[in-house]
Amino acid sequence: AMTLIYISLTILCAFSYFFAGMNLSDAIFHAMTTVATGGFSTKDASLGHFNSVTIDTICIIFMIAGSLPFLLWIQVLRGQIRPMLTDQQVRAFFAILLMFILIIWIYETWRGVHFGLDGLRYAAFNVISVMTGTGYANDDYGAWGPVAVSVFFFLMFVGGCAGSTSCGSKIFR
Repeated sequence: AMTLIYISLTILCAFSYFFAGMNLSDAIFHAMTTVATGGFSTKDASLGHFNSVTIDTICIIFMIAGSLPFLLWIQVLRGQIRPMLTDQQVRAFFAILLMFILIIWIYETWRGVHFGLDGLRYAAFNVISVMTGTGYANDDYGAWGPVAVSVFFFLMFVGGCAGSTSCGSKIFR
C-alpha cells in the first residue's frame, strides 16, 4: 500500500508539473525527486529556473506530502482522515514549518530581499525544501544574510515526520 501511495503521489505531482508548464521529461524527473524529497533537478538553477508561482506551489504541496508519515496516508486512503489531522508528530511538523516560514518571511522583508506574498512564497518554498531535505531552491537564500543561512543550517537537521521519505533527524526522534 505504501508503494502505491508513493507512486500515486509521484504521478499526480508529474501531471501537476506538466500542466503548470514543465515539459514532460522535466515534470517526471522533478516529480520523482519532489515526493521522494531527494531534490534532483535537471536545471542548474533548480526550480528557480522555472520562475513560476504555480510550480513552486505544486512543489511545496508535494514536498510536504512526502514528509508526512506514509502509514497515515494509508489511513487516509481507507477513509480515516482524522488520524492525519490529530497526529502529534504531524501537528509538530506543521507548527515548526509555520514558525520558521514566518521568521524567514519577516527577516526577508526586514532585509529588503522579498516583500508581501512573493516573500512568503520564497520563505515557504525554501524553508520546506531545506527542512525536508529536498534541497530544491527557487532563490539564492545564501544572499539573504547570515540569519537566514543560520536558520537554514539548523532546519537541515530537523527533517520531516518519521515514516516519511524526508531526511533529517525527524520530528519524533
